[in-house]
Amino acid sequence: MKELTLKELQDFELDILKDVHDFCVKNGIKYSLCGGTLIGAIRHQGYIPWDDDIDIMMPRPDYEKFFQYYKSNKYVAVNNSVDKKCFTAFGRVCDKEKTVAVSRIPWCTSNNYGVFIDVFPADGFPEKEIEQSAAYLKNHKLLNDIVDRRRALSKFDKKISMKANLMLAIRKLRYLFGVRTSYYTQKLVKENKKIKFGETGLWATISHVVNPKTKKHFPISTFDHCDLYRFEDAEFFVMCGYDEVLRSSYGDYMQLPPEEKRKPLMQAYIHFFWK
Repeated sequence: MKELTLKELQDFELDILKDVHDFCVKNGIKYSLCGGTLIGAIRHQGYIPWDDDIDIMMPRPDYEKFFQYYKSNKYVAVNNSVDKKCFTAFGRVCDKEKTVAVSRIPWCTSNNYGVFIDVFPADGFPEKEIEQSAAYLKNHKLLNDIVDRRRALSKFDKKISMKANLMLAIRKLRYLFGVRTSYYTQKLVKENKKIKFGETGLWATISHVVNPKTKKHFPISTFDHCDLYRFEDAEFFVMCGYDEVLRSSYGDYMQLPPEEKRKPLMQAYIHFFWK
């Protein structure tokens, strides 16, 4: 199999995003670019040149509507409510016809999906500091449990050291008769859904691995409405309070990082190949 180049991967992901955007517009579903994709839209009017993934987020009601109704001639929407063997607490829109993903930490074991974009849910978040700390700590523990069990689903590999394969064997034995990964995924989703989006003055998206010391919650006003911004050869929605969100998460996001940090992040654990 031939591995996708960075440009091929970016073009493929962009096509998925266009398909998702069209569906959301037609069905009144609210979304915003987020993370590095959002920085790319603001700073580069497209991809950060070395970026290899696309991230969007939706308020939880829109997120659930999207995964219930999304239909496409080319792609499929997958999360743990659609597929119980999906071990992430967020969703992805994936190709399953032309490409295949090879990952050392499997995220779904029922199908070998290919190129994807990430779709994160935004949930309500507590306003009291003590409750915020408790939410972050509980979230962080559950995410660690999930990732550890996902690692146990990895396949033995002759290319890695004997010690690494031995550690993998120990992980597999530890979880062979233990609680399934899906249980922790569903528990994390349930925890994150405790406060409805808009029920408090804050929202957060902490369905994926984050540093518990890093602020990931923001005023609800930052997601009041979304506007179209240029990204590559098209326009996509960006939350109105993007500057506050990005500065809180990344500091001076308009400043380029040091050259040694300008590397694709996803390629550290997953590679995509043409079928």
